[in-house]
Order: sequence, then structure tokens, then C-alpha cells
Amino acid sequence: MKHLLLIFLSGLVLSACGNSSRVVTTEAARILATPTPPCMRTQVDADTVKVGDAVTIIGNAWQIGQPSFSLLVRENGAKQFSYLAQIPPDDYSRVYSNLDSSKILDFISAKVSGSAEVIFVVLTKSPGRVEVATEANGENYCSFPGVGSYTAAERSESITLTVVP
Repeated sequence: MKHLLLIFLSGLVLSACGNSSRVVTTEAARILATPTPPCMRTQVDADTVKVGDAVTIIGNAWQIGQPSFSLLVRENGAKQFSYLAQIPPDDYSRVYSNLDSSKILDFISAKVSGSAEVIFVVLTKSPGRVEVATEANGENYCSFPGVGSYTAAERSESITLTVVP
């Protein structure tokens, strides 16, 4: 059984490194068998903007297969986030927008790049502070022995945008 496990893990290393002839050690096999948790990361092109500016918000999903994506906002110290836009996993060209209203941001567009990155564009419409975050919900392919399993929605840390007049 250990022999089969090492061959399986060796195949993972070879596929991840191309046609490498690298040998998998016992320590490398242990590290590969340790699941990496799925996560979501967000970045913005500017965190202080003027009313009327477009802001690009990019979310990157890590270890989440076939995700649906969401853009969340929390305005002026509200307790909960609300959904500004969602993209379903079965059709990345379909976007559900302005699900909850925002006094500070208007949804403009969304695009999925590959299967792990989403790009949202919003327009600022009034001054204030708003936190933005992205969320992905899909399958976690890092579970050992490699069979995808459902994961709950993974939300990024929020980034605060300050909109000035």
C-alpha cells in the first residue's frame, strides 16, 4: 500500500513540474498529502477614489474548482455584507447584478478569467466608505486522495474603499 501511495504522489509531482525526473522523498510525499485549505484573495486597483471613478476588483480563488463568484459590499460600518453581483458556475457569461442595493457603488461588469480569477468593475456614485470582498463557492480538489469534495463559500478578507467628492 505504501508503494502505491508513493507512486500516486510521484505522479502528482511529475504533473506539477512537467516532465521532471525528480524523485519524491518520503518527506515530500507527506507534504503533498497535507491538504491546503481553499481560500479567496481580493485586490483593487485603488483604495481612495473620487465619485464617478471606475474601480476594478479582482478575486483569485485558490484550490476551488468550478466556482461560482460573488462580489460583496458593506457600507459605512454596516454589520453584514450584502451581495452586489454573483456569477453562477455553469455559465460564466451570466451575471446577476445589483442583488442588494448600494448607495456608494454601481455594478458595471464582471468577467471570469480562466476558472480561478474574477474581475468586477464598479462605478462610485456617492462619497463614503465601503468594504469590498469576493467570494467563491465550489469544489475543493486538494482533499486527499484527490477526489473533489464540496466546500462552503470562501470569502476573502475585505478591502476598504474610500470614495471622496
